[in-house]
Amino acid sequence: MRATSKGHLTDLFFWRSFGRVEDRGEYARVETPAQRGWYFGNLLLFDRAPREGDSARWRELFAREFAHAPEVRHELFCWPAGEDGLGEVEPFLASGFQLEVDPVLVAGELHEPPRPNREIEVREVISDEDWREAVESQVLSRGEGFEEAAFREFIGRRISGYRRLIAEGKGAWYGAYLGGRLVADLGFFWGGPAGRFQYVETHPDFRRRGICATLVYEVGRAALRDGRATELVIAAEGEEVARIYSSVGFREVGRSASLLRRPEAK
Repeated sequence: MRATSKGHLTDLFFWRSFGRVEDRGEYARVETPAQRGWYFGNLLLFDRAPREGDSARWRELFAREFAHAPEVRHELFCWPAGEDGLGEVEPFLASGFQLEVDPVLVAGELHEPPRPNREIEVREVISDEDWREAVESQVLSRGEGFEEAAFREFIGRRISGYRRLIAEGKGAWYGAYLGGRLVADLGFFWGGPAGRFQYVETHPDFRRRGICATLVYEVGRAALRDGRATELVIAAEGEEVARIYSSVGFREVGRSASLLRRPEAK
């Protein structure tokens, strides 16, 4: 299985850092034994959209590939959404799957956002107190449908993994501070010429102030200037978020599609 999406190519850095990736020819099995509840760390990655009959077959493949890990109670399939469309997704949707299609954007240079926030201070998250603030910010910014206690445990484990990569010199975490308070944060990691942004979030009380765009711009510009990356990659959750990144110079180069069936799906 050959990954072609810029998003999936940079995802491989994290999948291999936190778990393992096994090529099955038609697809790749991605698994993270230390965090089975991480949906996007335990999945099957295909290089094409689903076709007629794939709903039953892909689900059988998933069951077989994760039969050794009963803690994996979800099902997740990912592929690059190309010009040929999303494929035969209807049978999946009828079985309780949720379809998500996210823009993948890249940039080789950045420009200042139209409304830069001049009040924030951008600096690395370093101290234990900084990290506690970052975890709280991520918890407050979680998406709908995520119960607080469960998400807190989940993001705590994700952050622990990112901190290990940072200690190995493979990334950094940054915060935007306003009056000494963390109001936005993100991770930036590199495993080759491309650098990848992770968990770009703004505190709900401080959105629509140009903070996110300014933070991404400052971090990305510094990474390009310092040679940590020659290309920046970011995956946006929806069109509105993609517009924020486009405002500082990112351009869309493709889309990543996924079908997720949560454990509680009927």
